[in-house]
Amino acid sequence: MKRLLLEQKLRALGCSFHRCGGNHDIWSYENERKFPFARHSDIDERLAKSMIAKARQNREN
Repeated sequence: MKRLLLEQKLRALGCSFHRCGGNHDIWSYENERKFPFARHSDIDERLAKSMIAKARQNREN
């Protein structure tokens, strides 16, 4: 999945950019838990689905 598309999906689920890290950007869920986001132009499909599922789960809690 393209990084831009994944960013759009995560933003729609309430995630937001937190800060730049060394090799990853740091994003946060609505509940302020943080997670790393790789700076690759293509994100592995399984990883992208996992990130979306965790964002949905954190939105519900």
